[in-house]
Amino acid sequence: MSAKLHFRYAPLSIDQQEKDRFDPQTGGTRGKSPSAFRWVTIHWLIVRLGIVERRDAIVAAFIDRKVAELGGRQKLTAEQLEDIEIEAHEQWLFPDWKVYVKNTGEIKWSHVLTKAFTYGIEKLEMDRAGLVNYSGRHTFKGFLDDLEGLSERSRLVVFGHSTKKDVSSRYGPKFISEEQSEIVQKLSSRQIWRLALILVRAKRKAERGDLKTVHAWRDDQRAQDVKLQKALAKRKEQYS
Repeated sequence: MSAKLHFRYAPLSIDQQEKDRFDPQTGGTRGKSPSAFRWVTIHWLIVRLGIVERRDAIVAAFIDRKVAELGGRQKLTAEQLEDIEIEAHEQWLFPDWKVYVKNTGEIKWSHVLTKAFTYGIEKLEMDRAGLVNYSGRHTFKGFLDDLEGLSERSRLVVFGHSTKKDVSSRYGPKFISEEQSEIVQKLSSRQIWRLALILVRAKRKAERGDLKTVHAWRDDQRAQDVKLQKALAKRKEQYS
């Protein structure tokens, strides 16, 4: 079976053997708790909208830029080209998303989005009850809660949460498996299909040239953010 697409939030490690372990270990990148490190499957709609193609475009653009800066491929050794490719795969997936860094050095990843949402609802005078800045992850959890026959343990595994609430829950797979990942990718609801209808149609129009395509990832906010880079460098030094 081919591997299922997923995000891996794992710590940094100077030990290659530790980096290659399936079970991500604590001690590298700081998380709120040891259970913050997890594997999260990618839903089919995100794949259909081009998350992999976005990654590939970012990698290719980085390699082309670095090679050009160093005088072209003919001037580079195989080792140099390999190092550039490794670095290319470590780039931000969403470099266009701004990040807020407090004066203390704490990184608030979603703070800018929260401020933008607050500004938007005030500017548009939107006061509908229950209208809040609710993350997609929590919305999807709501979809899972509506599924009949899905156990609480299954919900915890799907979201990468700890299942150690009682003795019996400690047994079984610790992280999401290939089969579980495939099930999550197929999960759907009326709301998801309505979203898919709007977004996939728009993507098809863009592919036909009926809509203007904007490659937002080319607007690299994070690499240009000196304050963020200093905070990341300090964190890497502290936890490596």
